[in-house]
Amino acid sequence: MATVRSSTTTARLFLLAGLFSPIVSQGRAEVPLPDLSLDRGRLAERYDLSFRNSHYDHQSIRVEGSGVQISLVKPTVNGLRVHVPPKTNGSGVGLCTKFGIRGDFELSVSYEILDAPKPAEGPGIGPEVSLQSSDQWYKHISLSRLVAAKMGDATFRSGISRSGDVNNNADDVSIKSSSKIGRIYIARSGSTVYLYAAEGNGGFQKVTQADFGTGNMMFVRLSTLYEGANRGLDVLWKDLTVRAESLPRNPGQPSDGAFPSALLVAGICVLLFIIAVIVGMYFYRRSIL
Repeated sequence: MATVRSSTTTARLFLLAGLFSPIVSQGRAEVPLPDLSLDRGRLAERYDLSFRNSHYDHQSIRVEGSGVQISLVKPTVNGLRVHVPPKTNGSGVGLCTKFGIRGDFELSVSYEILDAPKPAEGPGIGPEVSLQSSDQWYKHISLSRLVAAKMGDATFRSGISRSGDVNNNADDVSIKSSSKIGRIYIARSGSTVYLYAAEGNGGFQKVTQADFGTGNMMFVRLSTLYEGANRGLDVLWKDLTVRAESLPRNPGQPSDGAFPSALLVAGICVLLFIIAVIVGMYFYRRSIL
C-alpha cells in the first residue's frame, strides 16, 4: 500500500515503533542506510509504496509508454512484474511518480530480476532508477543494474547529466554486480547527490557522488530497460520509499524539450469536439432551410 505523510505523523509512528534508526527493509533483513552528511530531520514528507500483494497506487504512480509497454506491467503477489517477451519493440517501460521533489531527499527502491539473458546488442537491459530535473529535460540522475552485450558481468552503472552538453556531465561509474536481488539508493544533501547500491541482504556500497545543484526534481522514474533484449527480460519492482523536504504534486515541467501534459491534450480534444459539433449543426440547419 502507499502512504504519504508529514514529519509529525512519521515521528509519532516511529516513536511508537521505536524505529528512529535509519533503516530499510530488504526482504526479511533490515539494511542500514548509508551514513551521509544528510540532516534527515529536515525531510518533512515521506512516501511509501509496497508493490507486494498486487498493490498499486494509481493516484501517485503512472505508467509511461504506449499500449504495448503498458501491457507488459502486471501487479502480482511478489511485486509489480514487468515481463518483456523476446524481440519486443521499444526501449523500456517507465513507472513515474505524479509528485516531484524539492530540497534534500533520499529514496530507496528494491527489485528482483527474475530473468535477464545477455542481449545480443544494445546498451544494456535491466532495472533503472532515475530522477528528472524540472529545469532542463536533459538534466537527470540515474542508477541502473544492467546486463549488456559487451560486458562480461552485470554492473551497476551511474548516469549524472547536468545539461544537454556532454562536456558538462559527471563521468559515469560502473561497479560489478553479482546478485539479481538488490536495492538502489539515491540521495541529495545540499547540491551533492549520492548513489549507492545493495545486493541480496548485504549493505549499501557507494557507486559515486557528484555536484548536481539544488533545483527541483520533476519526478522519480522506475524504468525497466529492454532495448536489444532479443531473449526477453523479467523484472519485479518490490517497494519504493521517498523522503524529502517537500513532495509537491505539481513540480512543473522542464523548460527544455517539455512534453504537453495529458490534461492539456484532453482539453484540446474536448475543444475540437465542441467546435466540430457546432460547425456540424450549422451546416445541418442550412441544409434543411
